[in-house]
Amino acid sequence: MTAPQSAPDTINCPRCNTSNRADVRFCGGCGAARQASAPPPPPFAPPQPPGGRPAAFAASGGSGAQGSINADAETVFSLAANAVAAAGGQVLLQSPPHSMRIAMVKKDFVNTSWMRVRMAGDLVITPTGSRQCTMRIDFRAENLMTVVGTSVAATVLAVILNAQTGLGGLMLLLGIAATAWTAYNVGNNLPRTMAETLLLDIQMQAQSGVTPMRQPMPPVTPSAPAASRAATSVDGSGVVANMKKLQELRDMGALTAAEFEAKKAEILKRL
Repeated sequence: MTAPQSAPDTINCPRCNTSNRADVRFCGGCGAARQASAPPPPPFAPPQPPGGRPAAFAASGGSGAQGSINADAETVFSLAANAVAAAGGQVLLQSPPHSMRIAMVKKDFVNTSWMRVRMAGDLVITPTGSRQCTMRIDFRAENLMTVVGTSVAATVLAVILNAQTGLGGLMLLLGIAATAWTAYNVGNNLPRTMAETLLLDIQMQAQSGVTPMRQPMPPVTPSAPAASRAATSVDGSGVVANMKKLQELRDMGALTAAEFEAKKAEILKRL
């Protein structure tokens, strides 16, 4: 006994409506050539927002900050470039006035234990009005594994040196705690603090009416002093918000006492 064979698929000719087998090239009724079926459409891929974070960058860890700035996108982009340069950073790639890729180096005792940490950052500007933008700044440590490996090596060395004194176990526990703190601080806390500090600097410049250096200065008119005083004035809510942010950054160790006093004097001077 042989298994029953299924009937071949059929298709109707669009010209004479004659039923033909699906594997024939010409219609048996009118002789018209069958057209090849159109290839299936490509799968839908959602569009990426302009200036957004690349997938590789977003999946590599790090942290950031986001806030609103009362200025147009071109002005915010110029203020951001000036703030990055003032902080000792470097603009690697830019797409004015929407985004830029930046790089900074952080090295201090509180945050990195005097280890040199290379920070890569993404800065994205999204206009939300005629003179209103939202800025997103993200940082990540490029050499996080090297920093953690250095901390582990220091822990092993401390255990070996103190093995004869009976403090090897204590050194091991302290080293594990220090390594865990370094990994968390450099991988999450430090990027967020750097992003908040840079964002606060840009917001302060925008509130004070600072004109970016790359833009030409307007001509002097008789009413220029009054206009200058109006542009450099800061409302009370902005002063309170900036002072609160400065205190938070000082408490986290991102700003020294001297830097805190200098920033506070700069804010109060604009009143």
